[in-house]
Amino acid sequence: MELRHLRYFVAVAEELHMGRAATRLHISQPPLSQQIAALESEIGTLLFIRRGRGLCLSAAGSAFLEYARETLAMSERAVAVAREVGRGETGRLSVGYVSSLTYTYLPAIIQRFRSAYPRVRLSLHEMSVADQVRSLHERSLHIGLLRGPLENAGLECDELVAEPFVLALPASHALTRYETVGVAQLRDEAFIVHLGGVFYGQVLRLCRRAGFEPAIVQEVTQIHAAVGLVGAGVGVALVPVSARALKIDGVAFRAIDRQDVTTSVLLATPAEERPLLVRNFQAVAMDAIGGNPKRAEVVCTTSG
Repeated sequence: MELRHLRYFVAVAEELHMGRAATRLHISQPPLSQQIAALESEIGTLLFIRRGRGLCLSAAGSAFLEYARETLAMSERAVAVAREVGRGETGRLSVGYVSSLTYTYLPAIIQRFRSAYPRVRLSLHEMSVADQVRSLHERSLHIGLLRGPLENAGLECDELVAEPFVLALPASHALTRYETVGVAQLRDEAFIVHLGGVFYGQVLRLCRRAGFEPAIVQEVTQIHAAVGLVGAGVGVALVPVSARALKIDGVAFRAIDRQDVTTSVLLATPAEERPLLVRNFQAVAMDAIGGNPKRAEVVCTTSG
């Protein structure tokens, strides 16, 4: 039994006339009559009762009509869903993100994506960079929003934005009188550093280029924790410029003289062709951040 047989049957059942049903289906009447007879033979019971030139449904035909309509509706829905998935308009996306993006770029990305693709089910997971990399390799995540640079991660990565570092220091600190602070001026400062993330190496690089090793008095795992401890007077911290959005009392931010060392916000996926649904998310993320991201293959993809 084919779907066309069900369409033929429904048309005849609704018209209760072979001629009108044939006209509706854009076929001639004899082949339609033959198809209905073949359908009845296959099912093993009469679906119609012939009354002169007209028809009426048998009890079996009335029962069959309900399920025939449901089957046709389900087939049409299946085609529609497949097309929506093919266009990247529906489906499920599992997205990981680092916590620092929740007060910067993530809200705008998610709001725009939900508005553009309301039928896509987003599953959001706050995760460390290391956990995202592992989950992307395991295919339990479709997309990772994380901070780089990454080295030899074996992933496809797009740099959405490159952020310079700024200095977070207590609002009463003497260095606040400068609009731009030289990293070398921090030689005698107590540092709060983000341990285990990409920032740690970047902070060391900045300080060593200025000729000193930072005196680390506190290690944290979140940017907001570092800024909060700065406000408590524990020390100073070098953080991405987006940390200004935290607006924690007692904290001032100043530019530093080294703008060549940055941290990247990356969109990472497994190293394979990206499905359209993922590419749609990527395009929205690009638009939400307002830049033209570049592929960061050198730092994100292994050489072999």
